[in-house]
Amino acid sequence: MEKNSTSGSTTNLDLVATWLRDCANNHKHCHHQPQLASILPYRVLDLGTGDSPQKIKLSVGEHRIGSYAALSYCWGKSGSQCNHLTLKNMEQRKQFVDRSTLPKTFTDAIVVCRHLGIRYLWIDSLCIVQDCKTDW
Repeated sequence: MEKNSTSGSTTNLDLVATWLRDCANNHKHCHHQPQLASILPYRVLDLGTGDSPQKIKLSVGEHRIGSYAALSYCWGKSGSQCNHLTLKNMEQRKQFVDRSTLPKTFTDAIVVCRHLGIRYLWIDSLCIVQDCKTDW
């Protein structure tokens, strides 16, 4: 996101971070959840930590706890599937997801998550194996 765009400005992202902290600290339902942590989906994108924020990879496993966001979006035209998770590219994605190949919607979600301190991001096309009927 560009720093001078209205919705993605640092000022607005800071405001969202303030709202999220207020929710976690002051709302009765949210107060019991440290940083709104929950059981992670089986597959999520690991956006890294403050120590290694640039490395993105597919994280796989059961019974893990963390803070994550889910991106819901319009997939666009049929046939634009270069970013989808497949059986063929899964092992490579566990090592590294090249951010430069992702659509702007995905990279914007990554920027927002990182700004809010959310380490994990679930995006259906990158976390569900698209060529595996049993995964669906």
